[in-house]
Amino acid sequence: FPTPAVASCPGSRPSARTSPRRSTSPRASGKAAGDQPWGAPVPLGPGSLPSADMSINNTAYATFTQAGNVMVARLDRRTNAWTLLPTPADVVPGANAGTGLLRSRVAVSADGVGLITWGEQGGDGRTHVMARKVFGTNLSASPQDLTVPGAGSADSPELDAEDDSSFAWVTFRQTVDGASRIFARRQRGTAFDDAVFADGGNAAVEPRIALSCRGEGLLSSTGGGSGIGALLRNDLLQPAFGLGPGGGTATSPAMAENSDGFIAYAQPTGVAIRPFDAGKPLGETPITRAELGPVD
Repeated sequence: FPTPAVASCPGSRPSARTSPRRSTSPRASGKAAGDQPWGAPVPLGPGSLPSADMSINNTAYATFTQAGNVMVARLDRRTNAWTLLPTPADVVPGANAGTGLLRSRVAVSADGVGLITWGEQGGDGRTHVMARKVFGTNLSASPQDLTVPGAGSADSPELDAEDDSSFAWVTFRQTVDGASRIFARRQRGTAFDDAVFADGGNAAVEPRIALSCRGEGLLSSTGGGSGIGALLRNDLLQPAFGLGPGGGTATSPAMAENSDGFIAYAQPTGVAIRPFDAGKPLGETPITRAELGPVD
């Protein structure tokens, strides 16, 4: 069952994109308001692994994988029509991109500028994590390779953007000395700051990130002994911390515009959250009942 991608705009129309059962064509569907019905699905083209995001001003982008290429579609806020960009986002169109753990993600700032990240096979035998801006229906002429030099293959990129399109964060997994590590890089203008570890020195997979419109945020990942979280505060990544002891702990962060947020984490014994009040960590709170049995 393909996983849907959903995007929404505060106080306005949500937009969703999904690959329905038995369909190989990602489709986009929108609604004008919370009390309005969903519109008819619009096929974007053959493909899979969708991602979508919408700005506060109702401009949306969707990305998906088509025959080893990362395709991009844009929703115009004035016409409510989707346009498929004619050129893939890939740096090298002939290279394998957007498949499996190389799948794409997209984020949109308040001014309607999109930022796309994905994985792509490089000529050096490694898979690389790339990032590229999109302005309207035009891809930036300056894609960025975020892969840390001297290390192994990178994949599993996730990102979020501030309201100001000059700033965003991308987090991804990369092999370093045989171990799976999590990195984060901040976009500043047209370039990215140096990569920083986001795993507290632990092997980890499945990075996640959530930002407020002002750039305060939370990162999380799945470590071998516990979930791992980290706070983004004043544009700096703070020291990582553990989340619920237990290998394979799945995590998911969320961040409100007032800089409050939480990281949810799941283990076979239950689900809990670690909340934050304007950057101040609060106590972990279970949200499931053990007597009802295991969770997933």
